Amino acid sequence: METVEIQINGNTLFLSDAVAERLGWREGLELEVEERDQKFYLGPSKHSARKIADQAWIYLLQHLGEIYHGKPPIWQRGKWRVEVALRDGPETAGVLTFSWDGRLIAEESDSPEKIKGRAA
Repeated sequence: METVEIQINGNTLFLSDAVAERLGWREGLELEVEERDQKFYLGPSKHSARKIADQAWIYLLQHLGEIYHGKPPIWQRGKWRVEVALRDGPETAGVLTFSWDGRLIAEESDSPEKIKGRAA
């Protein structure tokens, strides 16, 4: 795990542009602080993850129907990754990739046809 130093002034956290870019954080991304084992962790908020899960659900309904579902979104390398599976099974049939603000990144996502083919 990489450690990053952040300057705090009042109620504001200051993070260099280079560090924010390396983490994949952009203006408007909602962050939250979590305390575990006497350490503080800063990352994308669960609220943001819920928004991405909603976006994935809408996409799946429109393109694949109700038999598919998205697993919980994972923040990786500045993007949201949502694994797609048949509702009845745990196997991953495909992956949807979303930008930090909820836009589907088609070139990094499996097409509906590919997802259907893997699930067959």
